Amino acid sequence: MTPAPVPVLTAVTGPWEAALAAGLGGETQVRLVRRCADLAELLAAALAGLAGGVVLSADLPRLDGDALARLRAAGVGVVVLVAPGDTEAAQRMRLLGVADLLPADTPPPAVARAVAAAVSGIRLSAPSGGHLGGPGTGEPPRSGDVVQAAAAAVPPDDPRDRPVGPAPGPAGPA
Repeated sequence: MTPAPVPVLTAVTGPWEAALAAGLGGETQVRLVRRCADLAELLAAALAGLAGGVVLSADLPRLDGDALARLRAAGVGVVVLVAPGDTEAAQRMRLLGVADLLPADTPPPAVARAVAAAVSGIRLSAPSGGHLGGPGTGEPPRSGDVVQAAAAAVPPDDPRDRPVGPAPGPAGPA
Protein backbone atom coordinates (compact mmCIF):
# COMPACT_ATOMS: atom_id res chain seq x y z
CA MET A 1 0.00 0.00 0.00
CA THR A 2 1.37 3.39 -1.00
CA PRO A 3 1.48 5.96 1.79
CA ALA A 4 -0.78 8.99 1.45
CA PRO A 5 0.96 12.02 -0.02
CA VAL A 6 2.19 14.60 2.47
CA PRO A 7 0.16 17.82 2.31
CA VAL A 8 2.59 20.66 1.61
CA LEU A 9 2.57 24.45 1.80
CA THR A 10 5.06 26.59 -0.08
CA ALA A 11 6.31 30.15 0.40
CA VAL A 12 8.98 30.39 -2.26
CA THR A 13 10.41 33.57 -3.71
CA GLY A 14 12.21 34.22 -6.95
CA PRO A 15 12.20 32.60 -10.34
CA TRP A 16 11.93 29.06 -8.92
CA GLU A 17 8.45 29.39 -7.43
CA ALA A 18 6.29 28.66 -10.48
CA ALA A 19 8.34 25.70 -11.70
CA LEU A 20 8.48 24.22 -8.20
CA ALA A 21 4.73 24.55 -7.70
CA ALA A 22 4.00 23.02 -11.10
CA GLY A 23 6.47 20.20 -10.49
CA LEU A 24 5.20 19.39 -7.01
CA GLY A 25 1.70 19.15 -8.45
CA GLY A 26 2.77 16.06 -10.37
CA GLU A 27 4.50 14.28 -7.47
CA THR A 28 3.03 11.28 -5.65
CA GLN A 29 4.91 11.73 -2.33
CA VAL A 30 3.49 15.19 -1.70
CA ARG A 31 0.29 17.10 -2.41
CA LEU A 32 0.62 20.86 -2.77
CA VAL A 33 -2.27 22.34 -0.79
CA ARG A 34 -1.39 26.04 -0.84
CA ARG A 35 1.11 28.45 -2.39
CA CYS A 36 1.49 31.08 0.33
CA ALA A 37 2.31 34.67 -0.53
CA ASP A 38 4.25 35.38 2.66
CA LEU A 39 5.41 34.02 6.00
CA ALA A 40 2.26 35.12 7.85
CA GLU A 41 0.03 33.13 5.49
CA LEU A 42 2.35 30.11 5.69
CA LEU A 43 2.40 30.18 9.50
CA ALA A 44 -1.37 30.56 9.73
CA ALA A 45 -1.98 27.64 7.39
CA ALA A 46 0.66 25.42 9.04
CA LEU A 47 -0.56 26.18 12.56
CA ALA A 48 -4.13 25.44 11.42
CA GLY A 49 -2.96 21.92 10.57
CA LEU A 50 -3.35 22.18 6.81
CA ALA A 51 0.02 20.57 6.05
CA GLY A 52 2.59 18.10 7.22
CA GLY A 53 5.45 19.85 5.42
CA VAL A 54 6.49 23.26 4.19
CA VAL A 55 8.95 24.47 1.58
CA LEU A 56 10.13 28.03 1.96
CA SER A 57 12.83 30.33 0.72
CA ALA A 58 15.71 31.36 2.97
CA ASP A 59 15.20 34.96 1.83
CA LEU A 60 11.52 35.01 2.77
CA PRO A 61 10.91 38.28 4.63
CA ARG A 62 10.66 37.87 8.42
CA LEU A 63 11.90 34.27 8.39
CA ASP A 64 13.67 33.92 11.71
CA GLY A 65 14.27 31.48 14.54
CA ASP A 66 10.88 32.19 16.10
CA ALA A 67 9.01 31.37 12.89
CA LEU A 68 11.01 28.17 12.44
CA ALA A 69 10.39 27.19 16.07
CA ARG A 70 6.65 27.70 15.60
CA LEU A 71 6.69 25.44 12.55
CA ARG A 72 8.63 22.76 14.40
CA ALA A 73 6.31 23.00 17.43
CA ALA A 74 3.39 22.45 15.06
CA GLY A 75 5.04 19.20 13.93
CA VAL A 76 5.63 20.42 10.40
CA GLY A 77 8.62 19.20 8.40
CA VAL A 78 10.57 22.17 7.06
CA VAL A 79 12.68 22.31 3.91
CA VAL A 80 14.40 25.60 3.11
CA LEU A 81 15.54 26.57 -0.38
CA VAL A 82 18.61 28.75 -0.77
CA ALA A 83 19.60 30.61 -3.92
CA PRO A 84 22.45 28.69 -5.58
CA GLY A 85 25.79 29.98 -4.35
CA ASP A 86 24.31 32.04 -1.48
CA THR A 87 26.57 30.67 1.24
CA GLU A 88 25.65 33.47 3.66
CA ALA A 89 21.97 32.52 3.57
CA ALA A 90 22.84 28.83 3.90
CA GLN A 91 24.99 29.52 6.95
CA ARG A 92 22.29 31.74 8.48
CA MET A 93 19.73 28.96 8.06
CA ARG A 94 22.08 26.41 9.61
CA LEU A 95 22.67 28.72 12.56
CA LEU A 96 18.89 28.91 12.97
CA GLY A 97 18.83 25.11 13.20
CA VAL A 98 17.65 24.25 9.69
CA ALA A 99 19.09 20.90 8.68
CA ASP A 100 17.09 20.46 5.49
CA LEU A 101 18.57 22.91 2.98
CA LEU A 102 18.50 22.57 -0.78
CA PRO A 103 19.54 24.83 -3.64
CA ALA A 104 16.47 26.71 -4.86
CA ASP A 105 16.87 25.25 -8.34
CA THR A 106 16.66 21.64 -7.11
CA PRO A 107 14.27 19.67 -9.34
CA PRO A 108 10.78 19.19 -7.84
CA PRO A 109 11.11 15.39 -7.48
CA ALA A 110 14.14 15.86 -5.20
CA VAL A 111 12.31 18.58 -3.24
CA ALA A 112 9.35 16.21 -2.81
CA ARG A 113 11.66 13.48 -1.48
CA ALA A 114 13.27 16.01 0.87
CA VAL A 115 9.89 17.08 2.23
CA ALA A 116 8.84 13.46 2.75
CA ALA A 117 12.12 12.78 4.55
CA ALA A 118 11.78 15.90 6.73
CA VAL A 119 8.23 14.93 7.68
CA SER A 120 9.36 11.39 8.51
CA GLY A 121 12.11 12.88 10.65
CA ILE A 122 9.61 14.98 12.56
CA ARG A 123 7.42 11.96 13.14
CA LEU A 124 10.36 9.80 14.20
CA SER A 125 11.50 12.33 16.78
CA ALA A 126 8.09 13.12 18.24
CA PRO A 127 7.76 10.19 20.70
CA SER A 128 11.16 10.58 22.35
CA GLY A 129 11.71 14.29 21.83
CA GLY A 130 15.38 13.47 21.28
CA HIS A 131 17.63 13.73 18.28
CA LEU A 132 16.98 11.71 15.17
CA GLY A 133 20.00 9.46 15.41
CA GLY A 134 22.23 8.98 12.48
CA PRO A 135 24.85 6.78 10.91
CA GLY A 136 26.32 4.21 13.27
CA THR A 137 23.88 4.92 16.12
CA GLY A 138 21.40 2.17 15.36
CA GLU A 139 18.74 4.86 15.21
CA PRO A 140 16.94 6.34 12.20
CA PRO A 141 18.95 8.95 10.30
CA ARG A 142 18.53 12.64 10.98
CA SER A 143 16.22 14.27 8.49
CA GLY A 144 19.10 16.44 7.24
CA ASP A 145 21.03 13.28 6.35
CA VAL A 146 18.01 11.89 4.50
CA VAL A 147 17.46 15.16 2.65
CA GLN A 148 21.08 15.19 1.52
CA ALA A 149 20.60 11.65 0.23
CA ALA A 150 17.36 12.64 -1.50
CA ALA A 151 19.05 15.59 -3.18
CA ALA A 152 21.91 13.33 -4.22
CA ALA A 153 19.39 11.11 -6.03
CA VAL A 154 19.20 13.70 -8.80
CA PRO A 155 21.20 12.36 -11.75
CA PRO A 156 24.89 13.32 -11.32
CA ASP A 157 25.06 15.00 -14.72
CA ASP A 158 22.30 17.44 -13.73
CA PRO A 159 23.99 20.85 -13.35
CA ARG A 160 21.47 21.77 -10.65
CA ASP A 161 22.78 19.01 -8.36
CA ARG A 162 25.29 21.01 -6.38
CA PRO A 163 25.71 21.90 -2.73
CA VAL A 164 24.26 25.11 -1.33
CA GLY A 165 27.51 26.11 0.35
CA PRO A 166 30.04 24.98 2.90
CA ALA A 167 28.89 23.87 6.33
CA PRO A 168 29.69 26.36 9.07
CA GLY A 169 32.97 25.62 10.80
CA PRO A 170 33.58 25.51 14.50
CA ALA A 171 32.91 28.68 16.41
CA GLY A 172 35.91 30.93 16.77
CA PRO A 173 37.14 32.45 20.00
CA ALA A 174 34.65 34.72 21.73
